[in-house]
Amino acid sequence: MSKVNFDGNAGIMIMPEGDTARKQLFSAMQIVSRLGAMAQTGVTPEFVRNDIINPQGLSHRFAAQAYGPAPFAAQAERLVENPLPGGAPGETFKPVTEGGYALGMRAATQEEAYLILHSGEVENLFIKGGDAAATLLTSVEDKLSHKMSGKNTALESLDGLHRLTTGIVLAVDATTGNTKPIRLGTAKDIFNLQNLTWIFVDHEGQVIDQRVSIPLATPSQP
Repeated sequence: MSKVNFDGNAGIMIMPEGDTARKQLFSAMQIVSRLGAMAQTGVTPEFVRNDIINPQGLSHRFAAQAYGPAPFAAQAERLVENPLPGGAPGETFKPVTEGGYALGMRAATQEEAYLILHSGEVENLFIKGGDAAATLLTSVEDKLSHKMSGKNTALESLDGLHRLTTGIVLAVDATTGNTKPIRLGTAKDIFNLQNLTWIFVDHEGQVIDQRVSIPLATPSQP
C-alpha cells in the first residue's frame, strides 16, 4: 500500500485487485459492500486503517493499492462510461457515484501494443524485471517509433511457441510515448494478440526478429 494520510476529509484512491477488468470490478464491489452506512456519508479513518491498510483487514485482499488523501470530486469527475474489456460486444461499465464513494474507470488512452517474446531457457532468462527490464526496452527501441523505459516488467510463460517461452505485452501511449508492461492474462482481455507486432529478443535482450500479425499458437492459459 502507498502512504495513506487520511483524516476523514477529501477522499482516498483504491485500485482494486485483479488482473482483468472483471476481477477488478469484483474486488471493487467487495470493498463497496463493506462500506455499509459509509456508502452515503464517506469512509472513516478507522475503516481505511483497519479494513484497507491492515493486512488482516476484511477488505485488504481486494485492494491492490491505496493512497491519499485525494480530491474526491476531481477524481470522481474523471470517471466515464467505458467498454468492459473482455465483455460482450457493446457491454459497457457506467461509473457509480454515491454520497461516500465513486466507482468506475477513467477514459481509455490511445495505445500501440507490442508482444515481446524471449528466446531461450527460462532459467537463463536475462530479463527478470528491475534494471534488466530497462536494458531489454533499450535494446528494443531501435525497432520501434517510441523510446522505451520502465523497470517493473511482468513476465509470464507461454506454451506452444517452441523455444519462445516467455513474453510480455508492452503498451505505448500514442500521445505521450509513455510505456507500460501488461501481464499476458490481462492483455488478452484488452488486445487481440494475433494482431500485435511480435518482437523476438535473445537471452541477452537483443532483437533477433520482428513480425506483424503472425498466427498465435494455442497456448495453455497462464
